[in-house]
Amino acid sequence: MCKKSGGIAVIFKKSLETSLTFLSSESQFVQWMKVTKSIFGLQNDVIVGCIYIPPEGSKYSNLEAFDEIENELMSLKKVSDVHTALIGDFNAKTGILNDFVLADETLLDLFHLDTDNEIISYMLDYENLKSYNIPLQRVTQCSCQPNTYGYKLLNCCKKLNMYIANSRIGVDKGVGKLPCKNTSVVDYLLLSSKLFTLVKEFEIQQFDPLLSDVHSAIHITLKSQSTSHKNNSVTSDQTPKTRWHDNKRNQFVNTVHNKKEQLSAILNDLHILHSSDHCTQHEIDKVVDSIGEILVSSANETFIKKHALQHKELTRNHGIQNSVTMLEKNFTKQENNTIYYSVQAPV
Repeated sequence: MCKKSGGIAVIFKKSLETSLTFLSSESQFVQWMKVTKSIFGLQNDVIVGCIYIPPEGSKYSNLEAFDEIENELMSLKKVSDVHTALIGDFNAKTGILNDFVLADETLLDLFHLDTDNEIISYMLDYENLKSYNIPLQRVTQCSCQPNTYGYKLLNCCKKLNMYIANSRIGVDKGVGKLPCKNTSVVDYLLLSSKLFTLVKEFEIQQFDPLLSDVHSAIHITLKSQSTSHKNNSVTSDQTPKTRWHDNKRNQFVNTVHNKKEQLSAILNDLHILHSSDHCTQHEIDKVVDSIGEILVSSANETFIKKHALQHKELTRNHGIQNSVTMLEKNFTKQENNTIYYSVQAPV
């Protein structure tokens, strides 16, 4: 689907492909992904929702977005008992309002619910956070008043027993750093209570214009089981890996800018897509691939040392010459003096 406001992309390592299942959704505001329980050593799988909800008040805003996400997640939880996580740009301002409901023991007694273990477990789920030394009360550097989206998000948390991780864990614990324009908190990580024990690192990183126009990246690392992955495609003739060097940041940007013809072609394609009421997946993929080609080629030109590429080419040419020489030494002359042989250059 072609959307004119934001979008969602999930990038993962090839070695994790068999451990991830992307689930269908009728909502354009979420991409669901199921992560197999074996990765984390859990008894249940983990459902992750990657979120983008357009800003409140914009022409793309939709108050039903939170209801759609909530209903789909509840449906997924009915199919099987799973842990849940939501991460992304909710454009919701929540302040420090509670994302949980304190159980009223009087009501539990009054309606004789104190003997129903399932209800007790649901209503006292927040006690898990206290047992993990996770503070119930949040803090924030944001001075914004909660907005309608914020109240919607908090209601989702209360119904689904999910909790905002921001300001509760990692280096952001007790801080509540601002991830958007350094003025507001609209990007969140939400976790079901038992997933908090898996979090090794949580950080709102420094703003990087290469990653976003206004948002800082949310960095999270989860504990996982030790696994080994074999990659049969790796060979000794593999292209040198590109690694980012921050001291060459400006050089990289200049390299991208110098690809004027390619950039102009991409801008033209984007203008056509933006002006069109309908666009195909192929058209979107074509633009994305073109952008990727520019970034990859610019990275190779900036960060990979020339002698490494030259060595690769020399090695390849040397391999071809060796193959030809061996074939020339071992060719077979037929009775009619015709020589039959083939040369296949090493890849």
